[in-house]
Amino acid sequence: MALASSAASFQQRFFSGARFDAAVPDYRQVHGVDFGEQISMSYEVLAFARQLAAASPRVHLEVHGHSLQKRPMALLFVSSETNIAKLQQLQADYQALADPRTLEKARLDQLVQKLPALVWFLESVHGDEPSGSDAGLFTAWYLAAGQDDAVAALRDKTVVVFELMQNPDGRDRFVHFSRDTRPVGGDAESQGAHKQESWPSGRLNHYLFDLNRDWFPQSQIETRFKVDAYLKWFPHITIDRHEMGGESSFFAAFPSPPVNPLLPSEMTEAYRDLGQAIGKDFDARRWDYFQGEIFDSFYPGYGETWPSLHGSVGILFEQGGTSGLKYRRKDGVLVTYADAVAHQSVAGLAVIRHAAENRDAVLRFFHDRRRGAIDYRDETEVRRVFLLPGDDPTRLAALGTLLERQGIEVQQLSEDVRNAVVKKRSKGPNRKQDLPAGSLLVDFAQPAGLLARTLLMDNVELDPAFLERQRDRFRHQRQGAKIYDITAWSLPFVFGVEPRYSLGRWEGAARALTKPAAAAPQNAELAYLIPRNFVTPRLSVDLLRAGLKLRVTGKAIRRQDTTFGAGSLIVKVADQPGDTDVAKVVYQTCGRFGVTPTPIASSWFDEGPALGSRQVKPLPTPKVALLWDAPAGQLSAGWLRFYFEQDLGITPTLFRAGQMASADLREFDVVFIPSGSASTWLDRLGKEGVANLKTWVAAGGVLAALGASCAFLAHQEVGLLASASEYRDGLVETDQATSHPKLPEDDPEDMVLPRRERPQKAYGALVNVAFDTSHWLAYGMPAQQAVLVESNRIMRPLRLDQGRNVGRYLGREELVVSGYVPEATGLQLAHKPYAMVAKHARGVVVALCEAPYYRGFTQSTAHLLYNTAFLGPVLGR
Repeated sequence: MALASSAASFQQRFFSGARFDAAVPDYRQVHGVDFGEQISMSYEVLAFARQLAAASPRVHLEVHGHSLQKRPMALLFVSSETNIAKLQQLQADYQALADPRTLEKARLDQLVQKLPALVWFLESVHGDEPSGSDAGLFTAWYLAAGQDDAVAALRDKTVVVFELMQNPDGRDRFVHFSRDTRPVGGDAESQGAHKQESWPSGRLNHYLFDLNRDWFPQSQIETRFKVDAYLKWFPHITIDRHEMGGESSFFAAFPSPPVNPLLPSEMTEAYRDLGQAIGKDFDARRWDYFQGEIFDSFYPGYGETWPSLHGSVGILFEQGGTSGLKYRRKDGVLVTYADAVAHQSVAGLAVIRHAAENRDAVLRFFHDRRRGAIDYRDETEVRRVFLLPGDDPTRLAALGTLLERQGIEVQQLSEDVRNAVVKKRSKGPNRKQDLPAGSLLVDFAQPAGLLARTLLMDNVELDPAFLERQRDRFRHQRQGAKIYDITAWSLPFVFGVEPRYSLGRWEGAARALTKPAAAAPQNAELAYLIPRNFVTPRLSVDLLRAGLKLRVTGKAIRRQDTTFGAGSLIVKVADQPGDTDVAKVVYQTCGRFGVTPTPIASSWFDEGPALGSRQVKPLPTPKVALLWDAPAGQLSAGWLRFYFEQDLGITPTLFRAGQMASADLREFDVVFIPSGSASTWLDRLGKEGVANLKTWVAAGGVLAALGASCAFLAHQEVGLLASASEYRDGLVETDQATSHPKLPEDDPEDMVLPRRERPQKAYGALVNVAFDTSHWLAYGMPAQQAVLVESNRIMRPLRLDQGRNVGRYLGREELVVSGYVPEATGLQLAHKPYAMVAKHARGVVVALCEAPYYRGFTQSTAHLLYNTAFLGPVLGR
């Protein structure tokens, strides 16, 4: 389904006058159509890249990973023949440049004089923003085949790397949809079916994660392959190519406020330089563009912010999308896919040209940013963070592993430190505290120090003047804040690990982070006790998959000086098949998670239930169902599915909403409803679907709703949760609206406010919740845990005769850990429920008001999902 070929080729239309080597095949010779005439499938992208690499010694192709659906992810290197021949040596030199601690000045000068600048293109992280990948193919061909002296100079002075497809699964989902639905030759009409993507969209990967938010969570396999490659090469300029709405033109690299305040001012100037280089080329062609209006660089999980915090100049391209082969804007301008590819290509070549012309400055800039992180000299700022093991060192191990995957250096205290001067919060008072051996130490004086500081500080502050402007936008115009993404992500608080921040000098014994050695197996006469901790969810599944039968304790057990909290696992020897080497299976499985089981010969404990108590229950693998497809939010559904399939290792059955009316749910223990509109759920499920769900719950099922779907449970036509979603000032649907003041002079500002409106949203803030850890839903949770809130959802708490508020937001003074929560929202949110449980006949209803597994990095609150699925059917009923 290609557009009819124009008389002039792509290169003649957009790059007239250039000369190319006929021995290097162009897109038409490989695929029968010109550059930009079709949207390439992933196999077509790779096939063309392979042809380039086979035809030219200036090109090297490296498949460095595979997506979840096993589509290749590849790096395409283009440079001079000499540079391509010595890529291995160049990689070693780039690594040396990235660590200023090992680089003497003479060696630095030598590298700057000879090294080509490394320019890295990240193509089409969103699958339905495809022009980046096709522009990458054209740009690679242009550099490889170009015979002009100017192109030869680009090859000599740069190594250009294309991460050809960051999201091949999403790309192919979109291209299949587009080819199946668009008319032959395309259609510019914006209302056509070919421009209305079906659920799920191609934007997201297999698990419906937004990979442009996954750079530091690194939950997805595509991100891990990409980051591994990045840290092997350490590019000096990183371009992340996207598309936006078709009514926009081209975003030229310079971000809007807020910019991450930990990025030095020099980085902002580098953004400006590259943006102006693009603008110059666009002006010469009379192409429209803009900059600085939207797309901030605050959140560290973007494809431009994460590299910038590593010292690369990370910049964003956003091309007005065509949602297919062509798009007619409201102003009458027709934009073809070929236009979009050309815009991306011209902008990319402008950056490459800038890098070549300023090669030594680009290299020194990268080195100086890495050096600047080491030499951070502000005496009022935190210099390092200690992460304490608390009573669950497995939390610490998980956090340490994630940090090391970022390229952040992590050490571990090898002995106790007495009377260290530290802070509980970065802006709090100093205090003296003993730091136990085993605590993690992350010194910010390291090449990745800016990234480490960003991820581990309790708060990355938004500019006060910027925040005041956002308050005014809402106060006077009722417009939302110009904040593009979340405003908080502090990993210690997300993982439930206690940080201690230090400003002054510190000298102590520390070693590299190591995994604890597995304990030698011991035969138990009666059973093994395995404490409830951070790794219990996956550990329990692995034990079950190994063929063991498990039990769980509904009350804490104290044996001698060790307490096994409620929710701890029990492997009773008599329960197991006779031919099982129980000790071997238990110790090998626990050893993989850094957990040591305790063998026991008696169930007479100092405190807590004996093994024969009714408080000790069998723990089988539950049968889980997940509502899938619209109206479920794609992200919510994807995060849930990923958690169960990948983090836990169990396979939920996916049901479409339309199936509920006739679905036989009797074999299922738990049904999860992802976040979605209550009214739309009612419409899609229908009365029969709602009735079927209620009948199943009443018979003993566990029904859990997340996010906006909590209002579905509380809806009067459902009636499974005695709560309600609040409007501003605490009003709910059944309350009377407040009246206007009688006279304007009484309160002229209040007189123009909406009579009924939802609270202003919290912009992805970390907010403290107190958990009732005596309830099965909160087993394994800290008594107080920071949760991610990204909504204006405020629910009424349950009365004691209606259920339990297992998690409630703290009071206003203690509520916000970090991020932007409007003051009125914070006041109304205080003491409201985050997690609720209610009985319905023999069944259980669970409401989790925000995403407990947000983007795959809020792993502590993900325990609520495990507890719902595994403990709800056992302890809740």
